[in-house]
Amino acid sequence: MSQTPIQISVYEDRLLIWNQGQLPEHWTIEKLSQKHPSAPYNPAIANVFFKAGLIEAWGRGTLRILDDCRLAKTPMPVFQYDFGGFMVDFKMKQRAHTDNANGTVNDTVKAQKL
Repeated sequence: MSQTPIQISVYEDRLLIWNQGQLPEHWTIEKLSQKHPSAPYNPAIANVFFKAGLIEAWGRGTLRILDDCRLAKTPMPVFQYDFGGFMVDFKMKQRAHTDNANGTVNDTVKAQKL
């Protein structure tokens, strides 16, 4: 097992999360968006999360991500399997920036410095 940490990259328009690991033999990225069995890369860690009540069932993570994005009306994430690991690319909705919001934040920051 590798000691490579999970890598999270935050950009203005996206969030990338990469974790080293491999898909089970004969699995594809496309199959992750369908009902599928569980085959955690590290069953010991998965079991800790299960016992802690942070997951109720194994094999539903990718489906829950897709469902939550649909509910939130955000762009669907892109799953990739490359570079010896699994990456999820969350595209962000563009937000309208207003001078009023920036002015309020700047005024608050300036007031805190006084």
